[in-house]
Amino acid sequence: FNLSIEIIKIPIGLTKICEYAFSNCNNLTTVLIPKESNLQIIESNAFKYTSITSILIPPHVKEIQDSAFSQCFKLKQVEFMENSELQIIGANAFKDTSILKISIPSKLEKICESAFSGCKNLKYFTIPNDSKLRSIEKDAFLNTMIYSILIPSNLIQLNENIFHKMNNLAKIDILPNN
Repeated sequence: FNLSIEIIKIPIGLTKICEYAFSNCNNLTTVLIPKESNLQIIESNAFKYTSITSILIPPHVKEIQDSAFSQCFKLKQVEFMENSELQIIGANAFKDTSILKISIPSKLEKICESAFSGCKNLKYFTIPNDSKLRSIEKDAFLNTMIYSILIPSNLIQLNENIFHKMNNLAKIDILPNN
């Protein structure tokens, strides 16, 4: 693959970005995905070690697999569309990025191990009140700056070390019926 590529536009009809598709494209700074995209899966390591600064995840993406955006050190903004169908954020998916804040979609069911670990600038992590989130795995937020977190009603599994090395964590809100 051309490692000097700087901008990529994902076609509307594409349903999957395969493993390592753009991994190590160090000059890749911009990924344009149309809002009406049919993209459903971003596979493992798809954008690992790129220089992207922001990403808009279109509504039909159901899964962001392991390390999909890991070590994208310049990635500051991740936005999920309001009607997002995202269900799983894989292990290490956003590990060691520069994300400042993130609002997860209400249909998200699982945050896998170390999904946001090493996101040293991550201060705001928003979980909607109507969240379907059922599981947060080990070290999901390791070494983040998150100040407060909401435990939604549907959450049934918090794995070990869930709040490990979250030195700024001062508030945990647990919704009724949990």
